[in-house]
Amino acid sequence: MLGKFFDKILDEDEEETEEEKKTLKKRVKFSWKEAMPPLLLFLLAAGVRLAFLFLNDSQSPGCGWYGDVYHHWQVGYLSKVIGFKQGFLRLWDLKGMEFFWGLAHPLVLVILFALTGSVDILIPRLLSVFCGSLVVVFIYLLVKRHFNRTAAFACGLWAALFSVVLFSDTLGMQEQLGLVFLFGGLLAWPSLGLATGILWALASMTRAEYWLFAFGLVLASFFDPRKKIGEKKALMFFGYFLPIALYMKYLMEYTGNPIFPIWWNYLASVVGDWFTNLGDPLTAVQIQGQWVGRGLFALGFVGTVISFLKRPKNYLFLLLGFFNVTFIGFIFGFAAYVHGFFDRFWVDRLLAFPYLFLGMLIILFFLGWLPNRYPRGKKALLVFGFLIFLTILVGSQLVWGKIMLYFRGAQTPYQTELGIASLIAENDPGGKILFPAGRPALTYALVRNHQVSGERLVSEMYDPYFYAKEGETSTELDKKMIDWLEKEEIKFIVHTGKTEYKDLFKNHPEKFQPLGSNEYAGLYEFLR
Repeated sequence: MLGKFFDKILDEDEEETEEEKKTLKKRVKFSWKEAMPPLLLFLLAAGVRLAFLFLNDSQSPGCGWYGDVYHHWQVGYLSKVIGFKQGFLRLWDLKGMEFFWGLAHPLVLVILFALTGSVDILIPRLLSVFCGSLVVVFIYLLVKRHFNRTAAFACGLWAALFSVVLFSDTLGMQEQLGLVFLFGGLLAWPSLGLATGILWALASMTRAEYWLFAFGLVLASFFDPRKKIGEKKALMFFGYFLPIALYMKYLMEYTGNPIFPIWWNYLASVVGDWFTNLGDPLTAVQIQGQWVGRGLFALGFVGTVISFLKRPKNYLFLLLGFFNVTFIGFIFGFAAYVHGFFDRFWVDRLLAFPYLFLGMLIILFFLGWLPNRYPRGKKALLVFGFLIFLTILVGSQLVWGKIMLYFRGAQTPYQTELGIASLIAENDPGGKILFPAGRPALTYALVRNHQVSGERLVSEMYDPYFYAKEGETSTELDKKMIDWLEKEEIKFIVHTGKTEYKDLFKNHPEKFQPLGSNEYAGLYEFLR
């Protein structure tokens, strides 16, 4: 059934006819008739995303749910003010995760920070709105190329208005940028082989799993059944391999591991090195998530195999979708990541693309395959298909209740960080600040609201306590700590309750002067 679906829905031969080539040449000329649908879809997608962004608190993507937004911002900002001054494209972070996600997103943020003169969280959020809206256009163009205008416009509307995707596109994460590169490569193939390879290489630098997706697309493209594109394949491989080789050398230089993002994502998400509850039994929600993940894995794997074996002209498009479904299914169904599965994952950005792709398959079945399979009843089937599509689209809006429940609850921690940032600024004695490693929203609040430069921040993750050797006494470590504070020229300490710090302040009152009220006892001035 799936094989026939992939074949029949195309309604085209393996080789382009002369008539098709003439039609393609005509399409090169600008036509408002051709330009209006993607333009309208872009404006619709951007409009609803901007409306959501500014009708809610545009400063808070939800620090209790999507704290990673501030973390991505922190990597971009600190790379601009500190990292790039230390070495070529040297990323910087307070938590040591600057190379964990990839180079592309922080690099784009640095460029945008420099061009706009702003370091506002709106910069990454507007970037993801723009990229998400562009992905809607790319989806329309890809479906139109391989299927038909009716199905293409319906898929574009689905991508523009589906609640989970719409919400995810306003957050400021890096997925939208990576999808622009992945879909952009699909659009460029096979006409622009070199550009295809470069775009897929850039996607690899955006998220660890996109590296796997892009590599899979590169390999799969060599099996493209169309003739006379051998040169395109060579250009594509060159366009991909050269940037990736340079990127691996870059990672080797700074991290000692040429596949650093993939390796640490594997250890964190698959092996579970970052989970403290691996020995605990799974909850009912986690068991449910695990079984759904296994179902997605099976569906994605079967779809991947059939797409590759049948290899219609749109098989790379299908492979990308099924790759993602397979990957998410594996992560939830078989990896340690399920130990972090909560109710909110059902509306999480990680499931946004799988939902989007599976919805598109339903649309293509009812608005593509069925009308082509039964041409006599085409009009009636199209009407029926649109009713199915509208039912799914309208029904998907019910998910907003769940999204907003988690989103609004997640905004409260940001307000707390604003208050702490104000207290820090009021008691700031100047000089370098020893700062918590895992509080990027607090970093943002200090930088944006109180103009505290990131150049003043030194992460507590790099103090002597963090790198204590076995057998070292507290007295020895305290002396090392005081020497380190003097060497780093640190004058102000903001800590989050580390036992070693409490003991240090208690044992050396002559060196540490408490600041502020008792509401936040973590502020100390280091008296050198």
